[in-house]
Amino acid sequence: MQLVSTAAVLGLVMATLSSAFSYKASAECLSAKSTIEQFDTEQVTKLAMEKVCSQGCKPKWSDFRSGHREKYAIPIVNAESEKMGTPDLTPHYISLMDATYDMAEQKCGAKELGDKDLCQNTEEVKKIANCVRGNVWSLAVSKSSDILPIMLAAPCKKHEDYLKNPGLLEQTLPAYMEDYAKAAQLVQA
Repeated sequence: MQLVSTAAVLGLVMATLSSAFSYKASAECLSAKSTIEQFDTEQVTKLAMEKVCSQGCKPKWSDFRSGHREKYAIPIVNAESEKMGTPDLTPHYISLMDATYDMAEQKCGAKELGDKDLCQNTEEVKKIANCVRGNVWSLAVSKSSDILPIMLAAPCKKHEDYLKNPGLLEQTLPAYMEDYAKAAQLVQA
């Protein structure tokens, strides 16, 4: 019974917080939604070709769950949330990242890539990236109970600024891809 009462109180608190922030959050987050939907996934794919594939790496979709999540993705989320000024939201970003991975498999066909070399399947990767970009907002809304803190006004503004910053595609992502390629080459050697 105590669990039910606690759950009810938490539900009430979340609903109250959600309503209290809804006007401000929706304006900020709707702007972020637009930015997400316009994010240049084509450029990200091109960067991956230049920085990872051209170095002889053979990344596979299945690598994510078999080690890349812990070795690369989570440290990147930690570092970038720190840069964004939202380190307290890291667990929520990781939850959204995992949900996005699952959605990419279930809704966008990524599971079919399995152990295939992503560098040899760039058209499929582009389709999946576009599918993810087009569906991540509805995914976030469907997971709002898990990621409510991300959806508040101040974080939404920070997310939008982060995604709009030209340095993301010009320096940040290329640097992470280069680091990944170097590490992958050491493993292959």
